[in-house]
Amino acid sequence: MKDEKAITEEMTISDLFWDTTNNKSLHESLETFRENYEREWGETDLTKRYTSTLPEKTQAWLLSKQPKRYFEGLPPFVQAFLKESMRQANEEGRLDDQPAGFIELYISGQMKANGWER
Repeated sequence: MKDEKAITEEMTISDLFWDTTNNKSLHESLETFRENYEREWGETDLTKRYTSTLPEKTQAWLLSKQPKRYFEGLPPFVQAFLKESMRQANEEGRLDDQPAGFIELYISGQMKANGWER
């Protein structure tokens, strides 16, 4: 998320937690995923402070130094979206294109989410 994100009419709940400003396709995919996720698992708690709402430099540092803690601090729908994205990337042979910290978590089986896995 941008440190000083402009509020627009097109803004969605997903925009509060993950910056997709430069990728319309990703924006639409994440918002659709969030809507489906929340229908099944309940609404995202807007009162919590998530790692994706920290300043960008702090996020980058945390992702590079403590990827598991960064991932665990994301909203549940973002965790689920990232895990599904990693699974798809792996199936399509594009896992190397993903952030190193997320690859490590995915390969080691540590990409577990808070409450949405059965």
